[in-house]
Amino acid sequence: MAKWGCGDPRWIVEERSDAKNVNNWHWTEKDASSWSNCKLKELLTDIYIENDTAAIKVGDITKMEGEATANNRKSKLIFFYEWNIVADWTGFYKPDKSKVKGSLEILNLSEEHEPKDVDIDISLKTSDTDNKDSTEPNLDVNIKCSEESKDKLKHIMQTQGVKEIRKVIGEYIRQLKEEFSKDIILPTNKKIEVNADNDNIKNSQNIKKHISVAHSILDKDDENIDKINHGQEVNLQMFKTKKLIQNENFNTTPEELFSILTDINKVQAFTRNPVNQYEVHPGGGFSLLGQNITGTFMEIDPSSLKLTCKWRLSFWPQGHFSVVVIEINGGSDGQGGGAALKLTQTEIPEVYYDTTSQGWYRYYWKPIRDTFGI
Repeated sequence: MAKWGCGDPRWIVEERSDAKNVNNWHWTEKDASSWSNCKLKELLTDIYIENDTAAIKVGDITKMEGEATANNRKSKLIFFYEWNIVADWTGFYKPDKSKVKGSLEILNLSEEHEPKDVDIDISLKTSDTDNKDSTEPNLDVNIKCSEESKDKLKHIMQTQGVKEIRKVIGEYIRQLKEEFSKDIILPTNKKIEVNADNDNIKNSQNIKKHISVAHSILDKDDENIDKINHGQEVNLQMFKTKKLIQNENFNTTPEELFSILTDINKVQAFTRNPVNQYEVHPGGGFSLLGQNITGTFMEIDPSSLKLTCKWRLSFWPQGHFSVVVIEINGGSDGQGGGAALKLTQTEIPEVYYDTTSQGWYRYYWKPIRDTFGI
């Protein structure tokens, strides 16, 4: 998120003048999609089940859609992956020497679900006249299958087969983490100790750097700015505030957009950052982007698709919060659909108005569009 030459250090992290990402301390990301594609095919097509009455083998992978990334944020490994997979399977029923072909679909393989919770759909193909494949059980096959043989083989796949597939999913996750942990977290000099509390930009030196930027925006209110420099709590009436209104259109349903903003897993996906606090109920707190954004939900109304919260950036005057109201309605882009979002934010410190306005686009609207394709 804090790419050199881009982004705003006042939202995320102060950038080094030499552009170095020491020990991958800032956000780093590695694409694991190609590796995952090959590894999942390798593991799934190796599944073979045999007992006294049947032999079943997973065959070709007919659909493999999704992506995987390995990320490091301040020496914490975070893996994002989401896959939808369809594969063929062939079963041989020994009592009547009949062959049955079917398909399996892995529906929700992602970091949001444990392997044991991944849904796997098992189905039979309508035709039994598929030609023989050298990778299938090497036995004589009767083309005509009884209903009993179909039911027996499908049941074996729904029990033993699903169990084996989930084992493979667990093995994929294990190997993914092992493979992509190698170069993301780099060794450190033992003499150097990193204080996790430095994640919060609260010391006076960093505050002064932020304020120097603010001075270039508005060279006024010197008395209040001096108070901010020293981390003092400032009365709202002692400095000027502004109101921000933004309107954005998204190519999705209003309900889905509301879900993206209120589902902790989806918020974690588009912020690409661990979200440890996101309590979506009146009075519930939230903390995003390394505690640089904090606040409290005031109103959550799924029926009207409206949410209201107290919201602040970590370097704002101590104890000062703005009020954010997000309203979502049907799209008005003239293209027959979508979701229209209106953001109204009041009580923004005037010296941070531009920073805040640009930040909503950089760290909310654009990542939402990029992550969910809307």
